[in-house]
Amino acid sequence: MNSKLRIGWDPARADYDTPFYTGNPNRGKQKYPNNVVCIANTNRCDKQSHINYFAQGMYSAAAGESLDDALKWTMRWNQYVHGEIADPAELWWTTYGWYNYTERKDCEDGKLDHSYPSEWLIYECNLQP
Repeated sequence: MNSKLRIGWDPARADYDTPFYTGNPNRGKQKYPNNVVCIANTNRCDKQSHINYFAQGMYSAAAGESLDDALKWTMRWNQYVHGEIADPAELWWTTYGWYNYTERKDCEDGKLDHSYPSEWLIYECNLQP
């Protein structure tokens, strides 16, 4: 993830998934279960295929893309690969992944003053000024 070669349009991006990835096609018969999973620190319960978009948000942040670009990738992927619009839960998890990566990176880089919306403050940075 921390490779300096990360760019937005990278063939490796299509294979960057989490253990929540089901391997199911979006259309037709589902071979594997797509369970609803609850993530404690988010107070959300979503299908595991939606939670998998967390990885795409992280990927965009690592590639230096803006949150808007990350969301556009999610929308394009759904439109062109699956022929449907992105589910609001997929967009939420993309956003969560983007902020999670960005906040952790800022903390590691010693940036204590960031202006993230309070609902997206995820990572508690314990560095002292």
